Amino acid sequence: MNVYILNFADIIALSVNNGITTINTVKQQFETTETLNYYEKKLPSNVFIKIHRSTIVNKQHIQTIEHWFNYTFQLTLTQDLKYQVSRSYMKAFKQQLGI
Repeated sequence: MNVYILNFADIIALSVNNGITTINTVKQQFETTETLNYYEKKLPSNVFIKIHRSTIVNKQHIQTIEHWFNYTFQLTLTQDLKYQVSRSYMKAFKQQLGI
């Protein structure tokens, strides 16, 4: 088992698929079996925002916000990563970004 020390500023996004949490950073990608809730508790809430039940993004890495289907947004982040803000997280997302 390897342990990596990451700077919060280097983390672009965290997402879960089939029980595997993927952490995308500016340098590389890591996979772990820790839950998204585990990381949500560890990450500073003034920098990271949950946009979907399976996705947390670093607000400092958001490059564009586009209107998407069903009154949601699609975000393009650093390294051209794209994620959708789900409808249930739209209100909190807009409040945190002031839009």
